[in-house]
Amino acid sequence: MSWRSLVISSKAQLSIENEQLCISTYEKYKIPVEDISVVVLESLQTNISTYTLSKFAERNILVFICDERHIPQGIYLPFAQHSRVTKIINAQWAMTKPCKNRIWQKIVKRKIENQSFVLKHLGFEKAKKLLRYASQVQSGDKTKREGIAAREYFSELFPNSSRKEDNLVNGALNYGYAIVRGAIARSIVSYGLLPIIGVGHCSELNAFNLADDLIEVFRPLVDLFVYQHVSGLEEEHLNKELRGHLVNILNYDIEMEGLKVSVLNAIDRVVETYQKGCLINSHEELCLPLVIDLQVHEYD
Repeated sequence: MSWRSLVISSKAQLSIENEQLCISTYEKYKIPVEDISVVVLESLQTNISTYTLSKFAERNILVFICDERHIPQGIYLPFAQHSRVTKIINAQWAMTKPCKNRIWQKIVKRKIENQSFVLKHLGFEKAKKLLRYASQVQSGDKTKREGIAAREYFSELFPNSSRKEDNLVNGALNYGYAIVRGAIARSIVSYGLLPIIGVGHCSELNAFNLADDLIEVFRPLVDLFVYQHVSGLEEEHLNKELRGHLVNILNYDIEMEGLKVSVLNAIDRVVETYQKGCLINSHEELCLPLVIDLQVHEYD
């Protein structure tokens, strides 16, 4: 199973030789392609061959392209990998509104439960209040518990920072969210689903509505990491080390169906169960993760 996340932050040439990714800078490094899950291209002076991109797509490797501020600006995803993509997309389009509403209810409830865990883990009293909000979520979240919980959650977690400000905390949150969102988009495509067809997010201007639905349950893990590792630092912008740690969130532990798995594995399981739900028009198939203490996953 692939597990390595690579961040290319300086001028480099990327190519493939004998199923090895060759990274040529002042020195030359080789990494087995089969070990790689994510590549983040931060340097605008990085050159990559078409053959390398083709191999990345073949191996289902997610590639982020960053702007001059090192913020992920675009992603490269494999195309139509699943053998029954037409059947799956037809089922995705045909999913009924009541089913979508129940799926969104499950997502919002688990997101608020995960937010509550973060607050409890950090010693905030409002954790109990968020659990009450989670128990009140209705089909389709008609009473907007998600928005109410989010306002109280962020005011407790980051009281001196508005989400609209350009600061270190928001930069770290946005960077972490972008990495997880991209990994979800990769999994969505690999399971034959269209990322544009969401359940809670349905904007005509958003090509990744479904990714923005499924990321909601993972956001609190990023929040917890930023609170513990970024909040309180004096830097104005994300440095190279912090960006590398944020990319590595994909290799942190999260609880899925009673087991500790990596975030990457959990994402695949969430998307797999969502796909199964699409095929039978059921919300009951969907499995969602629980946020736990921050710890890097130990691979066998």
